[in-house]
Amino acid sequence: MKNEYDLKVVHLKLYESILATYVHSMKVNSKEEEALLNMKLSCRGSIRRANNIVEVVFMLQNLSNRYGMSDSAGFVRRWNNMSSKQFQITGKRAVALKQLLEVAPKKALDSILAHVGKEPGLAAVRVVRGGAVQQEDLPKVQLPLQI
Repeated sequence: MKNEYDLKVVHLKLYESILATYVHSMKVNSKEEEALLNMKLSCRGSIRRANNIVEVVFMLQNLSNRYGMSDSAGFVRRWNNMSSKQFQITGKRAVALKQLLEVAPKKALDSILAHVGKEPGLAAVRVVRGGAVQQEDLPKVQLPLQI
């Protein structure tokens, strides 16, 4: 038997909130601008969370492979100019990004990005010294929604 839940029965207020969806369309000139705008919206913090370094690497590789963007340093510079100090890619974050893009073996980086792409929320997992793993804001149970 398939696990199906009727959202109208399980969570009426959520169901009613989904019925009223508001869209704000923003025009962008390039995929690079769209990625920067997406990162900026993620920093607002309501439902989304700010991008971490693995997600930025994934985004830069997509822009490079699919749309021919070759200047990742220029992308980071543009991001740092438009974002607040808290979300800029500087210091440890900049070093980590540079190492992943320039030093990490391509095979290892591809396998990390493929693994993160398969597991939703895995980019929010932080590995700390001693092999322990901390998960930030990951849902405990994911239910398939039926509307």
